[in-house]
Amino acid sequence: MKTFLLAGLLLISSLAYAERFQSSKAVVCDDLNTVITVLKEQMGEDPVWQGTDLLNGTGYIFFMNSEAKTWSFVQHNERIACVLGAGNDIPQEDKSI
Repeated sequence: MKTFLLAGLLLISSLAYAERFQSSKAVVCDDLNTVITVLKEQMGEDPVWQGTDLLNGTGYIFFMNSEAKTWSFVQHNERIACVLGAGNDIPQEDKSI
């Protein structure tokens, strides 16, 4: 009986933490060509990976500057690009997650 009670409590608490939620944050968006130009020419970052969202067809580009150790992650359509994230913490060695 105690085992069933404990299992039930653990299941309920696990479900509470697994509950889905939606968050929002401010992102910087501009003309696609402008964003790419700024990242390449001013930040010295080059595109190292590109992908397409299967659900809505938007593109993603991961930019990186190995010397300055900076990176930017961009989502875009044919006209507009938004920087979803950027940082300066690229590790020296490949350390898989």
